[in-house]
Amino acid sequence: MAGGGSGDGSGGGPGGVQVVGRVAELWRYPVKSMGGSRVASVQLDGRGIHGDRLWAVRDLEEERTTSARRVPSLLGCTARYAHEPPAGAGPGTHGPGARHPPRRRGARR
Repeated sequence: MAGGGSGDGSGGGPGGVQVVGRVAELWRYPVKSMGGSRVASVQLDGRGIHGDRLWAVRDLEEERTTSARRVPSLLGCTARYAHEPPAGAGPGTHGPGARHPPRRRGARR
């Protein structure tokens, strides 16, 4: 079937688009360098999958975001959302439920 697509995964797709694979599972990783969880559906936004890698672990002594490269034990941790985060959620937001640790004396922001 020229240009039509059989829908059987053999390469031809609707409108002449070549099918290169299919999505078997969706996973979201809320915290950078930690495990995530399988989800039934996702929303796409300007950053990609909404809520994916939205958060990171911050080393307060080093005053920087850390990763599994610096703290390998992060790979043994898992994170998931109890509730879907609202649009615009993330670092620097001060919406309902936002918690910020007290600043250390002399700490820079």
